[in-house]
Amino acid sequence: MPAFAGMTAKTCDASGPNAMHDIKWIRDNAHAFDAALKRRGLAPLSSSLLAIDEKRRAAILKSEQAQARRNSASKEIGDAKKAKDDARAAILMAEVAELKTTMPQLELAAKEADDELSRELAAIPNLPLDEVPDGVDEHGNVQRHLFGKARDYGFAPNPFYGWCTLATCKPRIRSAGTPGDWVIGTGAKSKYDLAGRLIFAMQAEEVLDFNAYWNDRRFKVKRPVLNGSLKQVYGDNIYHKHRGQWVQEDSHHSLESGRANKLNIERDTSVNRVLLARRFVYFGSRSPIIPVRFRQYGPTEEDICCPGVGHRVFSGRLPGAFEKWLETRGEWGLRGMPIEFENHQRTSQSGTVRGTG
Repeated sequence: MPAFAGMTAKTCDASGPNAMHDIKWIRDNAHAFDAALKRRGLAPLSSSLLAIDEKRRAAILKSEQAQARRNSASKEIGDAKKAKDDARAAILMAEVAELKTTMPQLELAAKEADDELSRELAAIPNLPLDEVPDGVDEHGNVQRHLFGKARDYGFAPNPFYGWCTLATCKPRIRSAGTPGDWVIGTGAKSKYDLAGRLIFAMQAEEVLDFNAYWNDRRFKVKRPVLNGSLKQVYGDNIYHKHRGQWVQEDSHHSLESGRANKLNIERDTSVNRVLLARRFVYFGSRSPIIPVRFRQYGPTEEDICCPGVGHRVFSGRLPGAFEKWLETRGEWGLRGMPIEFENHQRTSQSGTVRGTG
């Protein structure tokens, strides 16, 4: 089910479900899960997910049992020595030594199974929202996600180095996005008065989780470099995990001191998904006026521009007509620089403007 989304916001949209699906819910509602995926034009996945989950649970159980047995045997060694049962103590010590050898392998197997399940779950788009209509086929329920931008630092999305990436903010859009979907951003009323203008449009090609995005060689260039060019300053590849905890690189979403901004971490990582597009146009400061016909489209006079903060999902004929307009223009890639670049002020400490969007 292709989709076309958009947003209007001064700050990140903290609403919306987490993109990481609950495997326990899937175990209890496998049929409903597959039915919801079918609405998105996807094949059933519950069986394969539950098979991975079964392997994961078995590996975790083996690891936990080995740990418990090691603890128990260690206690028994002490008891045997107190009883001067050297033979028994020797047998137990040999068992503990063997467990010390096998336990790292069991722990690694459990971790690999857990990581495999996490990757599979993270790659699955959110189940359709209630407002998403069903269609006869993938063309009958085409949608477009739309949001409006009051500020534009080239951070969310980030249009540089041949890819337009949405890695921060907008959890609802990142959770619902799937390859083939479109996301567009229109201007909002602000000091630049960009209402009614097209800032960017991107068609998602890939979806990665934060760790995969961080480690992918293609996107290391999008890691922030605060003493670099403005394109580097506003790099959006800022999240990865270390020992199970989120790490936020010093970036536009950090505090002025460079310390992690817990509020932004919570908002951004609530959806562990990054949308990536090579088919995109980013106008930024050169944003064109959206034709009047898309501001009062069809019998319902639907306006493709968001009237305020938030995002909207479109269906019907409007999305297709707008996409054809983009193709007719034939302008792709980076066509203009982010609006805020023209009047950018670096702070004396970090060289970047901190914020939430």
